[in-house]
Amino acid sequence: MTSPDSSLDGQLQLSAAVARLLDPATSTSQRQQAVRGQLALDMRDQLLLWFCICRQDDVALCGQAEAALRASTAMALKPLLQDSHLPPELFDFVLRVRADDLGTVILLRSNPVVPVSSWQRLFGHCSYEVLSFFFDSICPFKLRPQELQAVLHNTQATEAMRQQARERLSASGVQPQETGGTAAAGTASAALLEDEAVFTAEEAEDEALAISSKQQLAQELGIGEKIKMAMTGDKEWRTILLRDSNKQVSTAVLQNPRITEGEILLLTQNRSASDELIRPILLNREWLKNYAIRHALVQHPRTPLPQALRFLATLNDKDIRVLAKSRGISSVLVNACRRMLAAKTQR
Repeated sequence: MTSPDSSLDGQLQLSAAVARLLDPATSTSQRQQAVRGQLALDMRDQLLLWFCICRQDDVALCGQAEAALRASTAMALKPLLQDSHLPPELFDFVLRVRADDLGTVILLRSNPVVPVSSWQRLFGHCSYEVLSFFFDSICPFKLRPQELQAVLHNTQATEAMRQQARERLSASGVQPQETGGTAAAGTASAALLEDEAVFTAEEAEDEALAISSKQQLAQELGIGEKIKMAMTGDKEWRTILLRDSNKQVSTAVLQNPRITEGEILLLTQNRSASDELIRPILLNREWLKNYAIRHALVQHPRTPLPQALRFLATLNDKDIRVLAKSRGISSVLVNACRRMLAAKTQR
């Protein structure tokens, strides 16, 4: 069995506990326990263990590590996803395994260490839910030219998304490439690299300044003004006011006609979201049509059990198997998952 890439040893700073688990002398059963989260490891050690395990030769154990990472929540991983001192290879690993988890994608988007090649791969293969968040028709995110090229090869992209990608590429002076598959999307010309430098240096700074100025302005607004802004403001205002301590303000954000399903998904994945924020989502039939939102609501502690059980019945077998082993949801739900699996096995 190979050891983790020695070129990363200095950056990884493995704890003694993780180093022992990676030692070839450690039994397979003990490593399996660690991968499943059955040992007393903090989240940083757990993530580093999963990463290192997947750099070794044990395919079965790697599969278990990836499954455990997928079963984690974005909020539990949040401090690590925002840590710019961890190596790019670690974030590439997380983004590959959790490519369809919108909360993870959003958190990593603000981390400058994530390689551009990782984002290219993501936008070339991610789900419709992730694409729809970044291609919000009213307030779309800025994407690099390489990422827009990758979207053109994503089978989950709608024609409207493709057209928007073409227009944004053309506006930046780049010819859209829609032939030659994803390999063409992964080839960056000197012009694209130049655009990337402009994106990271200028546009990222402008966006950070815009959010900062709105946060300062929000502190000066009265309750009535905040409610009005929550119901009419753009994505930056919605993000700021959703965190407001006044419940009237935060819940008003959910009445904003411009709010996207991606934002609702991120909210449902936040296990600390209050009853006041979760309740309107449970009553909105359009949002509940979204599979990822129902999946997140099943795991949310504020979702009443009868509704969580109803949503559980709409999930696929793969997610049911993961939930049947979860320690982060009610035992009632875990037992329901096990009964569902047992019933299907007996057929």
